[in-house]
Amino acid sequence: MRTRDVILLVILVILLVIVGYFVWGKKAENNLQPAGKEQTLGTAVSTSSTEAVASSTTSTSATKKTTTKTTAKAPLSVTQKYLDALKVYKNAGYYFQFLNCHAAPGSLTMKAGRKFMLDNKDNAVRSIKIVGGQSFRISAYNYAIATAPYKEGIYYITCDGGGSAQIKVQL
Repeated sequence: MRTRDVILLVILVILLVIVGYFVWGKKAENNLQPAGKEQTLGTAVSTSSTEAVASSTTSTSATKKTTTKTTAKAPLSVTQKYLDALKVYKNAGYYFQFLNCHAAPGSLTMKAGRKFMLDNKDNAVRSIKIVGGQSFRISAYNYAIATAPYKEGIYYITCDGGGSAQIKVQL
């Protein structure tokens, strides 16, 4: 092989590595996203979220180029809807995260009728109730949007029947 051929071969290998990095790197990024659907009051939440992910491979030789594209379905762990809800409610401070049925924060103060997020970070379905009001069955790694009661007072939130948090509602 001549020096020029070796240089071309090295450049070709480098280009293939770069293309491979972007193709498989994007696929890995897509797989890093947990399922979550907004839940209306009193309804069940489903985590069966799938989305088509396209992957492509490119092989090149000195005289011919071929490109093959395949499409496969892969489950995503986070949806855009979940990320949007997290951005709105967590950044505003109207957010309870449940891990091992313990809520964080333990207490929130809010206006009557204010919406807030209940985020189940466990790998099990949780039954979350606002005592005297709403009840939710939240799938593993999922969430629900609840509404603060319209009457002033302190309302307790239970997770699988045990005390977990409280809401102080103001008019």
